[in-house]
Parts: sequence; structure tokens; C-alpha cells
Amino acid sequence: MGGLIQTKGTQRLARLFNNRFDINSIGQTRAVKNSSGTLLQVAFATLPNLLTISDTFIAQNAGTPWIPNVRDALYPAATLVAVTVAARDITFNDPAAGWPTLIANNISAADLDHTGGIPKGATVTNVARGNPSAGQTKVTFNAPVTARVGDRISFCPVRHQNLVRRWRYYLGNELVASNHSGIQSAVLTALTDSSVTSVSFQAIESSTQAVFVETILATTDAEDDHLDPTHKRLFIALMTARTNAPDPVDDP
Repeated sequence: MGGLIQTKGTQRLARLFNNRFDINSIGQTRAVKNSSGTLLQVAFATLPNLLTISDTFIAQNAGTPWIPNVRDALYPAATLVAVTVAARDITFNDPAAGWPTLIANNISAADLDHTGGIPKGATVTNVARGNPSAGQTKVTFNAPVTARVGDRISFCPVRHQNLVRRWRYYLGNELVASNHSGIQSAVLTALTDSSVTSVSFQAIESSTQAVFVETILATTDAEDDHLDPTHKRLFIALMTARTNAPDPVDDP
């Protein structure tokens, strides 16, 4: 079947999804609602693909309830929309759920809408809350930025600056429609079936792209001797070649 894809970006993506759907967080994830009032589970039931769903549930669109610390629901980042851009500064409207704790000094970012909008390796040097007006925040970088008003700026650790751009390219250009549907359907089951207690995600390197979903019954004792037919876990595996996204893999 091939081996697990071991690039640090893929590991970070898998960790994000596993955390969102582990036994301690799945209830919280089921309740997530964006600023338009759309539940995450409704988006999985009605929107056309994983890219559209992911873009709809960025931190800028956070509603109540939301992901802790106001992160993106399905990207390992906190993504906001630029209101003004000047020199090294970008101003954002604060999300309704509050300011993302990830966006602080020494964090990096990527422009999801224009290549090079945030220079490679650029980091935040100042976060000015309530500036230039109440409900806005000006973020200053250590280098000039060329992002444009309306661009989605995805804040992330420096070592993962290109991860969301590469993942969005994969979702938009390389994940085939049937596999979008397979993953979307499985996640929808996890979001709507209260007997599902957790979901595990893996990416496996393969020349053939495929999605496998397996349902595993829970057990009633620590030794796993007795099956529990009222609770189950889902296992979702994506078999795929590595992406050909034009943005380079982040430095080690």
C-alpha cells in the first residue's frame, strides 16, 4: 500500500484533523458555526468540495461557537482578510469570535490569493490591537509586503509558511472529485452520527489515488476484549502521490 507520507507539512495536516476529531474535541467540532450561522456539518452536507468548505471556515469567518483560540477550522493556520495594506503593515477587521492568539510576534504568514504577497521568511514584529480604529488590528512585518486589499492572509509558523497554499493547490487541482466526495461523506457521518466517538486520518504515499474509510467498533473495557456496538470510530486513509504544487516545500 505504500508508506505514510512523512513530510512535516503532511504530518501537521494529519495532526490538525486528528485533533479536531479526537474523542475530546469531536463534540466541539460538531458545534462549530461560522459568522453566517452555518454549522460545519451543514457545510459538509451542502457545499461542493473540501476546498470550498475549508475556505468558508477560516478564522475571519468565525462564529459562535468556534475552534479554541480562533484558528481556522480546517487549515493549520489563522486566516484573515486584508482591509488595508501599506509598506510593512496590513490591517484586519477583528473576527467576531475575537483575535486569533496565533497571530503574535515572530509568527509568519502567506498570501492565499497572490504569490509573494508576503515575502518568504517574513515574520510579524508588532500586533497593534484597536488600530487604526476599534475592532481593527494592524499587523507589522519585518519586510515590505505586496498583498492586496481583500487578500486572505494565512498566519502560521515560519517552518510551515507554504503549507496552506500547497494544501489548497492539492485540493483544488489534484484531489479527484470522487475522493473529495469520499472524504466529505465520511466526515459528514462523523459530524452527524453521535455514536462516532473519534476519527483518525492518515495519508499514504501511492502512485494510485484512493480514499479508504473503515468503521471500527469501540470496546467496553481497557483490554479491548468486548465490543461496544453503540459506539464506533472512523478511520480515513488517503492514498496519493505527493503534490506538484508550485510553492516549494518549506525548509526543514
